[in-house]
Amino acid sequence: MFGDYDDNEMEYDDMAAKERVKDCLERFKLLEQDDSVYFSEDDIEILSNHFFFSGQHQNHIRIVDHGLMLYPNKSSVLIEKAHILSHEHAYEEALDYIKTAKLYEPYNSFILKIEAETLLELDRITEADESFQLAIEYSEFEEEEFVVDIYTAYAQMLCQNNKIKLANQLIEKAILRYPKNESLYEQLAFNFIAINQYDQAIVYFKQRIDADPYDHFSWFNLGKFYEITGNKNDAESAYEYATLSSKDAKNAHFNLGALYEEKGAYQMAVDHFLSSFKDQDDLYPYVCAARCYIKFEDPIRARYYLDQAKEMENLISEYLFLKGKSYMLEQDYRKAGVFFNSVYKLDKEDFENIFCLFQCLAFNLEYLKLEHIYFNIKRVSPNLILQHWVELAGFFFRELYSDLLEDIFQTIDKTKNYQEDLDIVHSAINFIESPSKQNKERLLSQLIHNFEDGIDTLKWFDPTLLIDEDIHQLIIIYQNQSNE
Repeated sequence: MFGDYDDNEMEYDDMAAKERVKDCLERFKLLEQDDSVYFSEDDIEILSNHFFFSGQHQNHIRIVDHGLMLYPNKSSVLIEKAHILSHEHAYEEALDYIKTAKLYEPYNSFILKIEAETLLELDRITEADESFQLAIEYSEFEEEEFVVDIYTAYAQMLCQNNKIKLANQLIEKAILRYPKNESLYEQLAFNFIAINQYDQAIVYFKQRIDADPYDHFSWFNLGKFYEITGNKNDAESAYEYATLSSKDAKNAHFNLGALYEEKGAYQMAVDHFLSSFKDQDDLYPYVCAARCYIKFEDPIRARYYLDQAKEMENLISEYLFLKGKSYMLEQDYRKAGVFFNSVYKLDKEDFENIFCLFQCLAFNLEYLKLEHIYFNIKRVSPNLILQHWVELAGFFFRELYSDLLEDIFQTIDKTKNYQEDLDIVHSAINFIESPSKQNKERLLSQLIHNFEDGIDTLKWFDPTLLIDEDIHQLIIIYQNQSNE
């Protein structure tokens, strides 16, 4: 597009700009009767952006073609025509217009970058490489964001062609130019991720830290690769060093919050989430803090932080889910159900939300609605039922929904893939309904044969079974074996 123009800004920031767009649109309508209507270069740019952002493709093509007729040597109009052609995947034609524009402005780094990206689409890697190099060479007086975009696009091309070392050297060169640009460090990490070199990335970022122990970007990326490779303790330490190295290590604070939340250290998680704000528009850490307080079973504080992120209510379903959970903790199932139902309308595959909705409907004695949702899920997303059939069966058993429980059993019995699990479920039910010695022995036998799945099953049907003397003793034996 032309420069960094934003149609929304032009139309709504001030009355004069709005009138300018209106005037241009009125003259554009006259083109149908007379193609000699005059438009300045700025008029062409205004209309081109307006039609692009409003999705008026044919009008966009028409005004750009008219601009080419009026200003055939204007590189910005030529580039806009190339932009249209690229969207239509006509890359060869687009390249012709780009090369024409380059004749008029051979040192324009923007045109060179567009040329490189178009050559990439045509799989002309060597030529794209040359264009990227020239774009960087002539970008001395360009804005940082644009120059960084050239470097990262070039590095991504190198990675895709297995030139990881060259990609790293390129980004290192860019970091010397812009040492505080986080996007460049993200690209460094991506260079390794693109070709699954996680261990090599750890070695690389350790070397960067050896050269500069206060490089919080490298500490953060080191932590990220430790986390990717499953080394959570070292990841935690690396993130901690990042936060100690700089007050600007916001991402490190956020990732630390997630690690502490995973460990159940909810207050420490909240502290780090609240230290991770990047600007006034960054509201998600409040949602994360609320999530921690939900897990900590503190609904009042959870809602306090959700209120701080009120603008996200209609943006992410997690917000509504957490609001529902907060009321559920207070046993206000009617109010909680409203929020869970809202999430269900947005996402019919979120089982955790569906399960909470079922609990609220059961408490509010809305069996018919629960039954309707269950059969709708079974019809639309049968795999969701199969994945969570034990939880559902346990719930239906506890709530005495015998018809739904029988439907679950019939569904599972037809699949022939869950017979062992089904045997454990039936043994558990038999023992719960009739705790005889014979039923207990049958259940214990099933647990010995399939311990982990069996214990999980008991939790859903009757958690108090876990403190039964014989079952508890069996758990201790398996725990000791695991520790050995």
